[in-house]
Amino acid sequence: MRFSSVVLAISLLALVGCGQPKSAATRDPTTGEEGKVTISAKDGVARFETADGAARFESGANVKAPQDLPPFVEIYPGLRLENVITGEGGGSAGGGVLVGFSGDPPDTVAAFYREVIKKRAMRTVLDRAANGTIVLNATSGDAATLNLTITPKDGGSTIGLTYGAVEK
Repeated sequence: MRFSSVVLAISLLALVGCGQPKSAATRDPTTGEEGKVTISAKDGVARFETADGAARFESGANVKAPQDLPPFVEIYPGLRLENVITGEGGGSAGGGVLVGFSGDPPDTVAAFYREVIKKRAMRTVLDRAANGTIVLNATSGDAATLNLTITPKDGGSTIGLTYGAVEK
C-alpha cells in the first residue's frame, strides 16, 4: 500500500495546483487493503488513511504544531516549524516528527530540552554532542519517547523532534 499511496499522492499533487483539497481512494494491488489520500497543495498538507491508522504530512510557511501533542512534548519558544508529520493507530496513542529552525544556538536549545526531560520525570537514555550537533533521547518507561537532534545552522539551530506514546 505504501508505494501505491505515494504514487497516488504524487499524482494528486500534480493535479491539485492551488485549488481545493483533492481526495482519492487507493487499493494495494497485492493485499487488497484500501485507503484514502487527501492532498491540499494550498495548505501544504497530505493525509493518508487506512483501516490501521492515519498519517498527516505538513510542510511550508504556514505549518503549525499539532493541537493534540502529548504533555511531555514542548515546542521550543520561538521555533519556526518547517515540517510536521503525525501518525495514529497501530496500538499507539500517536507520534510524530517536528522539524524547525530557531535563532538560538544548539547548546541553548539542548538546555531547554534537558529541563523539559527533567520536569516530565523522563529518563535520559542518550545525551551526546559531535561536530556541533547534539542528540538527546529520553523515555518514560514504555509509555513515551522523546528524541531530539539539534544541529547548528546559520547562527541558530535546526531542531528535529520525534515523539511517540503508547495507548494506556
